[in-house]
Amino acid sequence: MKPPTSRKELQSLIGHLVWIRQFLETCLHEQIKSSMFSKLMAPIHELNKANKRFHWTENADRAFRKIKDRLSSPPVISFPDFSMPFTLTTDASDVA
Repeated sequence: MKPPTSRKELQSLIGHLVWIRQFLETCLHEQIKSSMFSKLMAPIHELNKANKRFHWTENADRAFRKIKDRLSSPPVISFPDFSMPFTLTTDASDVA
């Protein structure tokens, strides 16, 4: 992933990171607290304020690198090992 170069790319990045947050786990497989993720995302969200001109900052870049490091460090998303127990969580709807 590359840093965004426009507000539209920034908004897309924020959407992707908020969605992918559910996969950021600690080694104990505990969900990262929302407050921890929000604190990490704060410099990136700051750039999306309506009254500000878009400019990628060093603080946003540091936060972005921390998130990317976490996504590429164990445990990472992978195919299940069918010889080990795991939980499958699904979502279903009667209309969609």
